[in-house]
Amino acid sequence: MFKLQFLCFFQRIRFLLPEQRFFCIMAVMEGRCLLQIFNTPGILKLELSGQVILDFLLDYFVPAVLYYDSAYCTEADKKLLAIFSGNYKQDYQNTRTGTESFDLYLRLLMVTDYISGMTDSYARTLYRELSGIE
Repeated sequence: MFKLQFLCFFQRIRFLLPEQRFFCIMAVMEGRCLLQIFNTPGILKLELSGQVILDFLLDYFVPAVLYYDSAYCTEADKKLLAIFSGNYKQDYQNTRTGTESFDLYLRLLMVTDYISGMTDSYARTLYRELSGIE
């Protein structure tokens, strides 16, 4: 988030400096930020924990939607899918075509839409609940 704000700030002041000087300053600032801000142990731990949470949620939800709408969908898969908002499932139902490959794509899209729509705190809470931490 901070990196994006940093880059947006420099894009806004870009017109104030000659192009060559601007790119020189950007290179120096980016290098400093990478060394002193983005690679600190706290930031790295935060990024790694976020990756663990995303991997966990994908590992749970992707297999659950593989056989959604089929006789092979297990009770555990149905329970996982019950967590999804009805909007996601309704969108899938309205868009599916009956072509298995396209419907699989739509089911995977349902998972990625669901996870990408989560706030960080909700994703962390769901991770803790599903993994048995809380």
